[in-house]
Amino acid sequence: LFYQRRWPTKWIGELSGAGQTYRLDDDPREAAGVASEQAPETLRARTAGKLGSGPQQQQLDDESLRALEALGYLE
Repeated sequence: LFYQRRWPTKWIGELSGAGQTYRLDDDPREAAGVASEQAPETLRARTAGKLGSGPQQQQLDDESLRALEALGYLE
């Protein structure tokens, strides 16, 4: 998810899909958003070319794997 805040509005959603726009001056807890079909143009322009095709999987060394297993994050 991405967000853009430009007073008094805030948009939250996916760059390639729908999101919600909130009026922070009237709704500071962001409880009543208005659906929007796409991300604001300024946010899409700022992120164009900076995002890859998705998260990259990283290989962890044995010590890190053991530490994550001990913490219960891995089986």
